[in-house]
Amino acid sequence: MFTVVPDQYVELIEEEIEPLLKRAASRSQGFYSIHDLFGFIYGKSHQLWIFTEEDEIKALVLTTIRESSKKRILELQFAAGVEDAEIMNDRVRDEMTDELENFAVLNKCDAIQIEGRKGWKKIMGPRGYLEIAVVLEKEIAHG
Repeated sequence: MFTVVPDQYVELIEEEIEPLLKRAASRSQGFYSIHDLFGFIYGKSHQLWIFTEEDEIKALVLTTIRESSKKRILELQFAAGVEDAEIMNDRVRDEMTDELENFAVLNKCDAIQIEGRKGWKKIMGPRGYLEIAVVLEKEIAHG
C-alpha cells in the first residue's frame, strides 16, 4: 500500500524510515543530509509517503508543492527503497502514481515533476510522464 503519512504519525515510524532517508540523502551528491530530510518532514514543507507490504515499510518518497504565479507543481524530490531494483514493479508504480496524481488534483496542482536518476524515465514513461530535462553536474575543486 502506498500512502501519505499524516504529520502526527511520523514520529512513530522515525526509526523505521531512518535507513531509507539515509539512502535518499546519499543520492543527493552531498547536497542534503538525513537531518535535512527529517527537517523537511517535521517542518511540513514536504509530504512523506510510504509503501508498505505485510506491515513493513519497503520504500518512501518525499514530495513538496512548488508554486509560481503561473503553475503549481507537485514535485517528487527524494525516493528510496529497501530493494530498489525489485520494489518498483508495475503494480507498485501504478499504485504510487494513482495516489500522487489524486493528491495533485486535491491540491490543485497543474503537474507532477520528478527530478532524479535516468531510471525514472523507464519506470514512469508508461504512465505518461515525459522527460523534459537532464541535470548534469561537475564538482569544482578548491585549493
